[in-house]
Amino acid sequence: MERVVIVLTNLRNKRHKKRLRPLCCLQDDTGAYNITQCVETCNQDLDGFYDFNDCGRKCFHGGSFVTDVGNGSCVCGERYYGTCCENRLDICEAIPTDVVFILDSSLSQTQTEFQKQLDFVGKFVDNVDVGPTAFVLSIITYSSTAVVEIEFDDSNSKQSIKEQLLGIQFRPGATYTNKGLELARSLLSVRMERRPGMYTKKIAFVLTDGLSNDRTKTEVSAKLLKGEAHVVAIGVGPEVSHRELNAIASPADDYSLSYVYTVESFDALHTVLERLIDVSCEKCQPKSLTDIFLLVDDLPDSRMTVTEWQIAVNGLATIVDGLQAFNDENGQRVGIAQFPDTNDPIKQLSLSNTLRKDDILHFLQVMAHSEDTCRGTKDDCVLKSNITSIIQNVIDNQFTSSFGGRDDARKVLLVVSSGRFSNITEVAEQMRNIRLHTDVDIFDIGPGGDVDMRGLKSLVSEPSRVFVVKEDSDMASLDGLQAKFSYIACG
Repeated sequence: MERVVIVLTNLRNKRHKKRLRPLCCLQDDTGAYNITQCVETCNQDLDGFYDFNDCGRKCFHGGSFVTDVGNGSCVCGERYYGTCCENRLDICEAIPTDVVFILDSSLSQTQTEFQKQLDFVGKFVDNVDVGPTAFVLSIITYSSTAVVEIEFDDSNSKQSIKEQLLGIQFRPGATYTNKGLELARSLLSVRMERRPGMYTKKIAFVLTDGLSNDRTKTEVSAKLLKGEAHVVAIGVGPEVSHRELNAIASPADDYSLSYVYTVESFDALHTVLERLIDVSCEKCQPKSLTDIFLLVDDLPDSRMTVTEWQIAVNGLATIVDGLQAFNDENGQRVGIAQFPDTNDPIKQLSLSNTLRKDDILHFLQVMAHSEDTCRGTKDDCVLKSNITSIIQNVIDNQFTSSFGGRDDARKVLLVVSSGRFSNITEVAEQMRNIRLHTDVDIFDIGPGGDVDMRGLKSLVSEPSRVFVVKEDSDMASLDGLQAKFSYIACG
């Protein structure tokens, strides 16, 4: 249909310069321009109307007019929609979003574990608005082949989705992740806007518990899918590859701080559910008021090798360099300490609002790898401290105001360690007790390919808080960790 612009001006005061207000209108079925209806639709006043022009390249509220093969329409700004971008979503009303879940149905898991993926989709549905102008879903399962289990057009209500979930069958086979990604792209590529002028968000969730059979094809298919949607990769299981997750997932951007998540088992999927659901309420926004303390484990029984040490230093430098709100008034502060065989650090920088990134990066470069101080066997050496006593020391002291901590900041402790503790069972028990009595979030990084995952897991509340960097080229696996240094806060 042809569009015109009605130009309005104030004709009652000839001494003032004309103030033109353009307005796009549509012809009615007879070919006439229904000015009254158009003005009412766009909430304008007819007073002073005096001219028509060809539909003029302008739309309300920052929208832009786009011509397409002789026709044109308004492309609206954030949260605006309508022929003239005249309407605005309510403060917590959902933006139209197409979501496709790509679920692993391969033989590397059981029927029970597959059901947990379906339960995860059900929980997602419970937490979003489902409907033609809100969230609609499609579900794909993949193994040796990929199958569309629920079409977008069949998911316009929560009840409909829940009923269809009950009928999805476990289809065991090989892990051809690329086939699921390709099918998702074909579904999303033909999706159209669901509110006039408003961009429809597209999100693809890829759940996998292991490596794909053809990594090259998976990476190619993921790249094409990322051209259509924001892709979230959820790795499940102890053998999952961080490198493959990062190849599948979209890079961090203004829309999301990270698209990579990992959990050890499907039982833990509920712990990431809140992080995955888009917060459409405008009162909610990312916050970066976070005090971060980097603890470098240099104890004799878990001391890193020279190679591991260098990977650890490079990893910490990558994290610090990537902090977007470092030392802003409401941003991140960073402290760091290297602990040898004592509760007193050999090198330390306390949390401070005067530190620059260059100060932290220089500290990391001059922080020296310790030599073994124990000349006999481990049984001959008596440790003055262990990893748990050092962690308790940091929690008790480094986040206090006397060391530069802020009472209203989120507190994060990042432990860098090989995890090769001589008493892992004891460490796990002591850490459970420490976590019960602190509000400090604890994560850890294991550098190199010879870390002890049991030891690293003993320090944290869930396996998704463990990040392993096997070599310098693996630093992309830390993207998800950087995102955790910001958080969603709602007023």
